[in-house]
Amino acid sequence: MKITKSYRKILYNMVIFNNNKNYSGYMLSDITTSRRDFYMREQKEHRKSITSIKTKILAAVSALVLILVLILIIISYTISKNIITDQSMQLLELSTKNQASRIEAWMSEKLNVFSTFKQDIETLDYTDAQLQSLLDSYYGRSSDYPDGFYIADTSGKVMQASGVDYKKTADTSSAWYNEALTRVNMAFGDVHVNEAGTDVVSAGAILRDSKKSGGNAKAKNTRLLVVDVPIAHIQVIVDSFISMDDAQAILVDKDNMSILSKSDDTLTGRLSDGTGFLGTIGNRISQQNYTAMTLDGNIVDFREITGTNWVLVSYVPESAVFSELASLRTTMIVVAVVVLAVILVLMERMIHFMIKPIRSLTDSIVTMASGDFTVDIKTKGNDEITLMGHSMKEFTAAIRSMINDISNISETLKGQAESSTSVSGGLYEASLKQSKNIDELNGTVDQLSASVQEIAESATALAVVVSDTRDSSNNAEDKMNVTVEVAEAGKNDMQKVGEAMGLIEQSINGLQESIDKVGAASQEINKIVGMIGEIADETNLLALNASIEAARAGDAGKGFAVVATEIGSLATNSNQSVQKIQTLINEVTSLVGETVDKAKDSVDEINTSSRLVHQAVATFDTIYDNIVDANRVVNDMAANMLKVADVSTNVASITEEQAASAELISRNAGNIASESKNITDDSEKVAETARKLADTSEKLMTQINSFRV
Repeated sequence: MKITKSYRKILYNMVIFNNNKNYSGYMLSDITTSRRDFYMREQKEHRKSITSIKTKILAAVSALVLILVLILIIISYTISKNIITDQSMQLLELSTKNQASRIEAWMSEKLNVFSTFKQDIETLDYTDAQLQSLLDSYYGRSSDYPDGFYIADTSGKVMQASGVDYKKTADTSSAWYNEALTRVNMAFGDVHVNEAGTDVVSAGAILRDSKKSGGNAKAKNTRLLVVDVPIAHIQVIVDSFISMDDAQAILVDKDNMSILSKSDDTLTGRLSDGTGFLGTIGNRISQQNYTAMTLDGNIVDFREITGTNWVLVSYVPESAVFSELASLRTTMIVVAVVVLAVILVLMERMIHFMIKPIRSLTDSIVTMASGDFTVDIKTKGNDEITLMGHSMKEFTAAIRSMINDISNISETLKGQAESSTSVSGGLYEASLKQSKNIDELNGTVDQLSASVQEIAESATALAVVVSDTRDSSNNAEDKMNVTVEVAEAGKNDMQKVGEAMGLIEQSINGLQESIDKVGAASQEINKIVGMIGEIADETNLLALNASIEAARAGDAGKGFAVVATEIGSLATNSNQSVQKIQTLINEVTSLVGETVDKAKDSVDEINTSSRLVHQAVATFDTIYDNIVDANRVVNDMAANMLKVADVSTNVASITEEQAASAELISRNAGNIASESKNITDDSEKVAETARKLADTSEKLMTQINSFRV
């Protein structure tokens, strides 16, 4: 709109400059060229601030594709993470279950060994020496219980292998002592520190003594069989049974919340203090919540060891589980970037070829807006843009033909205006001559009156007066004949002027009809563009409905939703492009409307001139009739003067008749003089009208020359 306003301002200044009386020596072609150059500079400056449709589409598509790719990556990553988490949790549960089963099998195996040893002692009647030898034989035999077995009784006596470098005492306050004293079958107890300062778990039970107590376990001097298993060895056993990569294990005594074994020595904190990872595990065990879950960045599973008060806690860090997922995420991002780049390149090429006709059509419209209709609009394809190109091509051809017709009509109008100026000038000169002849006629009439008076005064000089009167009558007849011829010629010329004005009026009416057709064509183009806009709106609505249906379809409709969104975006951009085209067409329609207004002004001025010319023709007809009457009167006067010569005897009566005739002639001569003055004034008006017509035709030529066809 900024360029259009500047363009209109230039046109207005050009019209004002053309109407300036001091406008001389300035060539119309120079004005048109200067205005066109100025408009092109304005157009270039305006284009610098315009963002192309291609850039907008690429930006929108890039953002949309980037968002979709990010959404897909996030969804894929989240789904993969959830799947991996579920699978890892299932695998950890399976590993924990397998590990617990193997620990239970190991414990069962060791308890079987311990039970066999206990049964052997209970069955065979060993002496103390034999028992000592038996205990020595088990010392160092197994790494699971390197110190072998201990036999203690309620009196405080303890038998142990000779190789043991510390003395085990049967303290009734010891946990292992009290635990063994309550069992008949071998079973593991709580963790405690033995006399050597080593963390151990003791397995113990009461030995039945058939000789002394008859198999009564509640004899006065009860013996106990005890074996210590180092916690460090249990940790080795627990760690060796881990089947999942990067998994760690903790063996916990749930009664006193003590740690029997842990794979990671970097873990700090206590199970009972409720802080840190170990504190969180302690809270879960206290709540007996053994469900697999995620705690402090670790996937954790709990499993109770059958036959004990132990709980096996297996865990694996999420960072280890998701290490390959992070690599997959990086790979997906790289692939997404590459795919996005490829899509952008392909979209850029596709959009380039798709909007190439629009760019060409836009350049053509901008060129036509500058007044240059020599542009050749090339169309190719069978889509809406091609239809619009064909319509613009037909419109350009119609405008070009119409401008040529207007230019030809303007040339004709200019020629006719010049001819009218020439004719009106001749008419004015003829009216001046006629006025001069009328003045001479008045002089003749005056002379005739004097002659009549002389005839009345002196009858004796009748012959001389009659002779003089005859000569004067002959001169008056000749002058009247000349006046009649001049009046007839003026009448014919005015009729020609009237016919010429009729032709001009018809030409201007034809021009107005052509311009009206241009306006109608602009309206049709507006309708077509409006129809394109409505199609774009309907397409946008259909895209919205498709998006809603795709949303209802769930995951199955996601792809269709993306396509529907793309269509909706393209429909919106198409609607914006239609609005821009409609704005340009409205500007062209505005220029055509200005031309229509100026053509109407020309029609009004020509109609006024035509009416004045017709009035002048009517006036000339009246003058001609009066001159004919005067000529007839002069002829009658000449006949009467001849009769005066023949009937000189009737001088008195003829003199009276001549006096009356002279008085009539004098009155007619006055009327003729008045009409002659009117003819002169009308001729001057016709000349002024012809000059205005010439100015109007020159203005019309100025407007037409602003277009290039």
